Amino acid sequence: MRNRIILSTLLLTLFSISATVAQEVMQDVIYLKNGSMYKGTIIEEVPNTSYKIRISGGSVIALQVADIERLTKEEPPSSTWTWGRGMRDTTRFVGRKRGYFNVLQVLIENKQGGLRFVNGYKFGQMGYLGIGVGFDRVFSSPLNGRINDLQEDALEGVYLPLYLFYSGDVKQRRLTPYYTVEAGYTMAFQGMDDEFETDAYGRRPLGGPMAGVGLGLKYHPRWAKGHHVSILFNLNYKMIRFEEDVLLLNNVGQVIGIETDTKMANMLFPGIRIGVGF
Repeated sequence: MRNRIILSTLLLTLFSISATVAQEVMQDVIYLKNGSMYKGTIIEEVPNTSYKIRISGGSVIALQVADIERLTKEEPPSSTWTWGRGMRDTTRFVGRKRGYFNVLQVLIENKQGGLRFVNGYKFGQMGYLGIGVGFDRVFSSPLNGRINDLQEDALEGVYLPLYLFYSGDVKQRRLTPYYTVEAGYTMAFQGMDDEFETDAYGRRPLGGPMAGVGLGLKYHPRWAKGHHVSILFNLNYKMIRFEEDVLLLNNVGQVIGIETDTKMANMLFPGIRIGVGF
């Protein structure tokens, strides 16, 4: 009987200690109607009027009840985000170390627009490796008035790139600097209608190698775990091969045949890409 009493007393003591520790671990959280949030310890309450909360670092914030959406108690996460007027992220962001990723980008480049989609695997902070596909609409050559004696709009059309994608994060945080490198091949179509084989100039695009490099920023919202939005300052390169029919004339100017000539044109497209990742 005595042993049972001692055991019961020990269990009650342990339970009380656990409950006390749990209460100490929990922190006060105040959510405002404007979307801001403060985490810390409420040190003063004026009923139906105001609250004062001490946040990380020791600062005390006074809040009016009319501005408060709700009050809760929560466990401190491994990465906390406390922000509001005059506040910022005060803890290190912990991103996903490895796993599959997808990125969808909208191209807003000089004389070129389109979409890109990348699917791949993240091996670590400096190792994103994937395969990308895209739909590029080229309006004209962005930098050269003439390319191989062609007018700048002679190679406008639709290009479908397939490429290898590599990327790395310079430093993992909620606002993450990162870089990208890509290389592959782009198939070319010269029109948006049925005239895919020959354009108005009598040229047949064959496509060619493509590459790109970029520097950008990713932003990881606190509420969107594993997702991000990004902006990338990019330089895109295309080496376009095309066939051109040349008329063969005799001494009196009569057509005696047609010869097909293959040429190349180099095009650079600076610009930005707006993306989402998940």
